[in-house]
Amino acid sequence: MNRLTRYAAVALTPLLTLAFSACSAQDPTSTAASPSSTGAAAIDTLKPGVITALTMSDGAPFASIQDNEWTGYEIELLKKIAGNLNLSIEFTARDFDTIIPSVAGGQADIAFVSIADTDARREMVDFTLPDYTGTNNLVVTDDSPIKGGEQQVGEKVGADVTGKRVGVLQASMGLQYAQTYFTDAQLVTYPNNNAAIVGLNSGNVDSILIDGQSAYLYQDQYDVHTAFTTIDPANRGAAIVINKDRGALREAINAQLRTMLEDGTITALLKQYDPKEPAEPVVQFLQEYYSNFPSNSYPH
Repeated sequence: MNRLTRYAAVALTPLLTLAFSACSAQDPTSTAASPSSTGAAAIDTLKPGVITALTMSDGAPFASIQDNEWTGYEIELLKKIAGNLNLSIEFTARDFDTIIPSVAGGQADIAFVSIADTDARREMVDFTLPDYTGTNNLVVTDDSPIKGGEQQVGEKVGADVTGKRVGVLQASMGLQYAQTYFTDAQLVTYPNNNAAIVGLNSGNVDSILIDGQSAYLYQDQYDVHTAFTTIDPANRGAAIVINKDRGALREAINAQLRTMLEDGTITALLKQYDPKEPAEPVVQFLQEYYSNFPSNSYPH
């Protein structure tokens, strides 16, 4: 049985809110998406005319703060969606394990940062169509005795992590995966990616299981590398979490996602904000998913 330890970060992620007036100006370099058939007046939000959104400030390439400005693939995607819906959007930074319960409790309209769509989460919140799919990577220091191997797809990992301390993000799909497949390891939970990489570099854990994009970014910053990647066989992709009372907003965002996938906006944003990972497999996954589920009742 794996053991689970909760690791408190030295400093919790501060509550940081930065607003973006999506309807104030258009980005001349972006591909304009078709206006939604649902007018802003018909879209109910927590604050009239404003989408309130929770995310992580260290969730690059999806969401992060650089020079006091929000940036990232999903940040820019949602800015464009809000602008096309004639709405503003307000981003607030939270630790990962708090954002889904906060949306479920009515404290925000949406949440995002490459969040996997699962049955368990659907009991609390709704999901839009996916906007991404990817892997979780087991990251180790360059001098680690943990050896690399083949990509793991819903399999037992084996002896490499037996008895090792593996850091995972609280309330994440990585944690669920590790609890299922890393049964001989000791799991240590962290509130965010920055705390996890500090834990790895300081020797508090032997490895960390984080999303592939963050892993690639950390490889450029620290003496770490990916030992192997994992894929959950029940993968539905990552989507935007949405409060269950925001049906019109969900349908409007879905319509925008379909348009932006078709007109190439999603492809362009993936290449801009996630250049280390080929965009084509992600786009192919989204195209197949959108085609398989043409309505807003996917999948059951």
